[in-house]
Amino acid sequence: MSLTGNTLPSNFPAPAAAATERGIAALQGGAWEEARAAFREALRVLPGEAGGEASNGDAPRASPAPCGAAGSAEGAASPARGCGEELSARTWLELRLAQTLERLGELEEAATLFRRVVSAAHGGAARPRQWQEAAFGLAVCRERVGERAEASRLYEEVLAADAGDYRAATNLAAIELAEGDDTAALAHLRGALEVNPQSLHGYTNLAGVLCSQGKLHEAVAVYEAALRLAPRSAALWNRLGLLRERVGSRAEAIAALQRATQLEGEFAVAYNNLGVLLRREGRSGDAEAALRAALRCDPTYTDAYVNLGNLYYYEERDADALQAYEHALALNPDHEQAQRNRALLLAG
Repeated sequence: MSLTGNTLPSNFPAPAAAATERGIAALQGGAWEEARAAFREALRVLPGEAGGEASNGDAPRASPAPCGAAGSAEGAASPARGCGEELSARTWLELRLAQTLERLGELEEAATLFRRVVSAAHGGAARPRQWQEAAFGLAVCRERVGERAEASRLYEEVLAADAGDYRAATNLAAIELAEGDDTAALAHLRGALEVNPQSLHGYTNLAGVLCSQGKLHEAVAVYEAALRLAPRSAALWNRLGLLRERVGSRAEAIAALQRATQLEGEFAVAYNNLGVLLRREGRSGDAEAALRAALRCDPTYTDAYVNLGNLYYYEERDADALQAYEHALALNPDHEQAQRNRALLLAG
């Protein structure tokens, strides 16, 4: 979803435009400190209250991707206010600055600005998207300082305005899980997906919660649903492969991991996982090829060296196993499994 629309407000005054554009460019580059400075400057040079002031004929300027408490850029452009008017330029800038401050961890000032925007954008029964973003940002700030009750209330208000907001549903579910209310957590995640069944994030978040609860077969079904939305996501195929192994479907797990490596030829993690499963299947040659592919993709991948050492250990190729473990320890001297396996080999 888009936070504050894809254009600046039409009433955005020229004096603040240059600084605002610098802030937008900084956000797009992940330069949060620069964005903070630019938005502060824009607020300083902004006329007292810009509501209704003409934009001097300037064309609308592009809005950056979401940031900070913003979450994903998924979805359509934001609507105007529920009553048909745009937010003032000052409120628009305060929302951007608040989101930037939240990303920088300046939570008290961010919360103060979010509260201002919540008040300015309340919109009555038809709350605008900007209110939703500010309320969500305020909830994130309160949660990060340990105020779970207030954060939960705000997340619930966001969901009351938009039941498909997977970010609010996910964060609220995390609080509920921490408090032992698994039923409510799953209800919120499932409810968000019912409203927004095209939300890939919604599926992956639900699957993560199901995994944490040990509901692995349900999680498999959720990942499979996510892959129907994004069939070329190598990351999803990798996760599905690992999960299928956990539920005892090794052949399907191997197929999923192979699909991941086909979609992304430099996916070292998927090659490593594939190598481990192939070794368990007794396919030593294929396992070695997969692990060496992982190391070709990432020569510093310590776990792949450890797994290659394990493969050689089980094949009683002790010299090769020792060399693999020592490669791993050269990269990471504190790698406990490499230390333990090397010691076992030398004792043996």
